[in-house]
Amino acid sequence: MEKKLTRTGTSGYGRPDGLERSCSLVRTLSATSNVHRDDLTSGITYGATIHFTCHSVKPNVLKPWKVFDPEKSTGTGFYVGNKMVITNHHVIANSTSIRLERHGQPGNFQGRVLCESQLSDLALLTVDDDSFWDELPNIEFQEEVPSLDDTVVAVGYPLGASSVTVTRGVVSNVALEDLTVMDINPRQLQVQIDAAINPGNSGGPVFNVDTGEVVGVAFSGRDEGEGQGFIIPVPVVKLFIDSFHRNQVGNPGPLPELGITVQSLENPSLRKSCFRGTLPEHRHGCLITSVAKYGCADGNLQVGDVMLKIDSVNVSQKGEVVFRGQEWLPWEYLITKKPPGESVTVTVLRQGVGAEQSLQEVECTIVLAPSPKLAPRILGVDYFPSYVIYGGIVFLPVGRPVGRAQVNVNGNFADVITEVVDRAVDEGELTEPDQQLCLVTSVLPHSINVSYDWSWGKIASKINGIDVKNMRHLAKLCSEVQEGEVTIDFKVQGNTRQHVVFDATEVKECNDEILAANKINHWCSPELLEARTTRW
Repeated sequence: MEKKLTRTGTSGYGRPDGLERSCSLVRTLSATSNVHRDDLTSGITYGATIHFTCHSVKPNVLKPWKVFDPEKSTGTGFYVGNKMVITNHHVIANSTSIRLERHGQPGNFQGRVLCESQLSDLALLTVDDDSFWDELPNIEFQEEVPSLDDTVVAVGYPLGASSVTVTRGVVSNVALEDLTVMDINPRQLQVQIDAAINPGNSGGPVFNVDTGEVVGVAFSGRDEGEGQGFIIPVPVVKLFIDSFHRNQVGNPGPLPELGITVQSLENPSLRKSCFRGTLPEHRHGCLITSVAKYGCADGNLQVGDVMLKIDSVNVSQKGEVVFRGQEWLPWEYLITKKPPGESVTVTVLRQGVGAEQSLQEVECTIVLAPSPKLAPRILGVDYFPSYVIYGGIVFLPVGRPVGRAQVNVNGNFADVITEVVDRAVDEGELTEPDQQLCLVTSVLPHSINVSYDWSWGKIASKINGIDVKNMRHLAKLCSEVQEGEVTIDFKVQGNTRQHVVFDATEVKECNDEILAANKINHWCSPELLEARTTRW
């Protein structure tokens, strides 16, 4: 279930169902007014704040050969030095045009994306026009996560404002959350403040009033709570920036995961059982209940291990670690604070094998990496739309974006497509690292596929007796059959068989007609064919 957090762009991706209202102090700094900085807060670098106007087109997940209508939205960013401006990913996602305006200065400049991460909801941009940077002040980051009750101000252009608006509040909570607000991805640090983050504030700086330093990037508000906002703290921001400097890639990709699930050992009976009949004096250790196949912990950690430490930091029986003082966070904090490729040392309590049956502490050094999924989670991160159309039957790779897109189309959480996706999420396990499930999402009507509409919602299992591995393999199998029968079998339970049969020659003859009728340029995503030159 997705949390009810509101992205704070002013339209499109970030449009909320209802705008938050707040009793927090809100003041506006007009570029032409005589408002003095001392009237609000001294030492705040308002001049580093940048106004964003973006035009974007979203991909159509269910019809990857199309895109949706253009949208316009606004947001906020700020200058971090080295000719780089930071904002939220959702401010600039799928943009065809990004225009930047400086606070208190005339001019409208074209922005260029350097790097973007949907999982961290951050993006770095630059402007190629050197005049944009003239005397532009940059902010200073506060290295530490702000303490509870620290006073902060959020600066930005909310609700379509063309002048800077300031909202004051205090830090009320530090937690570990999915920054995509979908509650399905690896969790990272998030700071809650009691200052409103309204639509348009996205990507703006949040300053510590006492030091004038930036403590985070504003990124969401809460629909059901007045005057509550959430920011991405500096450690997450710096990890993102450092990753760009280190790798020089436009998208850092998925976050690292151990790929394990754990169970609390608070129950005395369960805890006693895991410690071979004796309750330990300490309250460390939680039980590992699953290890993902092909994940970075596969072959290192085992089901039944009791996880005691990560990098020498004790893991509590609830699966938490000390963050600072008396503040605790889930153990995943020690994983997602690092980039993929770095190592962690996990200390576990493990029962010996063979003649040695006693419990032993084992240290496992694990190189962190993303955990591959049978049902990828995020569009543009681990899920990339592709399609194959054969005889008018449309195949897409299974992934959570397909389920979400289907819900958006018909509002029904219980239709065949969403059930297939949910089943892959809940029960599916990879049999090969590059495995994909190829799902029929529609049948384009034509005499060649008459009565085959029942295949909607089915997963292809074989073509002419050959197991289908993934979308690329599906396209290859379809393209190689030039004559004779093409039999497509679908996954079913038990001994039942469900299949369709085409004549390969008829499919080639009808293909152009089907594509033209549906305004589709090609029978499959071109990238699936690699260097293949065969028309089919």
